[in-house]
Amino acid sequence: MPLPTSRAFNPYDKDIANYVQAASKKFGDDRSDPRSVMESHCLKETGDRYFYRTADPDLGTSFLFISQTQWQKVLLALYGVLVLIDSTYNTTNHRNQYLFFVAVRTRFHYMPVAQFLVEHQDERTISEALSMLVEWNPGFCPKFVVSDFAEAIHNAARLSFGDPQILLCSFHREGLAQLAEEK
Repeated sequence: MPLPTSRAFNPYDKDIANYVQAASKKFGDDRSDPRSVMESHCLKETGDRYFYRTADPDLGTSFLFISQTQWQKVLLALYGVLVLIDSTYNTTNHRNQYLFFVAVRTRFHYMPVAQFLVEHQDERTISEALSMLVEWNPGFCPKFVVSDFAEAIHNAARLSFGDPQILLCSFHREGLAQLAEEK
């Protein structure tokens, strides 16, 4: 586990601003806004999709970053009948930001098909990110969603995907079985 003082794993805002500025100079772009760097270099050249919004209390919006590469989009189209949605609970809590992964089961293993970083782990915020994923991938409507006990994920999946069957992931199923055996 990295130390909390490790700036490689817990960068300051100034560190991130320096990385963005260095990338802007490298690509011949003197703008320091992450959104403009993503739009000008990522979207035009690769077809990758990114959405970035800072928190604005006046507008009632919270921080949201969602990304999907062209390669992830292809995997989602091929294997998107069942998706796994999980968060890195209590492991990457950096200034109240939570990382979520959306993954599909390929022929050999699970692969991420999108990821999003949010400020709140609530139904509204998760649903907004999942709805954007649906917007980016016309025809995407999974029949099954695998998740943990998080009601916010379950409700957000129902709002974004219609009425998929919610399944409990094997890690949590096995944990329940172990608890039942101990009693």
